[in-house]
Amino acid sequence: MMLMTMSLILGAGALSSGIFGQFLVKSTAGIVVLVVGLSFVVGVAICFGCTACRNPGIYPRQGKDTTGDMIWHEETKSWRPRRGVMMDSETRVLAYQIDHFCPWTGTLIARDNMCCFSSFTSCLLFACLGVGAICIYGLIAATETL
Repeated sequence: MMLMTMSLILGAGALSSGIFGQFLVKSTAGIVVLVVGLSFVVGVAICFGCTACRNPGIYPRQGKDTTGDMIWHEETKSWRPRRGVMMDSETRVLAYQIDHFCPWTGTLIARDNMCCFSSFTSCLLFACLGVGAICIYGLIAATETL
């Protein structure tokens, strides 16, 4: 799913700039719209990659109770702290501060990749606006040349 999501992100930018790029490069404002829109698309692709490839905060397996205040977790066959570490039912791992499993990134969203996920979802809005601006401005520029 990660490859499908990345192809959707990059494909939208490539398709919109491929269709309307020839009309946008004829004016300075069109070039600015094209560059800014594609910058947003590249930015969301980078944030997506950071989210999908970063360790979400997986808790390492513990073979023994190291602190004296841990509990045995039968499904993962590991000791874990009483607070802050939970098991994700989708990935079957223990992790710190689990939020959810994201099918679009193909990974668990937890403590260590939450900031990247937040950046990804925020940048996704700007990428949609950027691609929309390329399409709208490009359509206007294309109709003016006819």
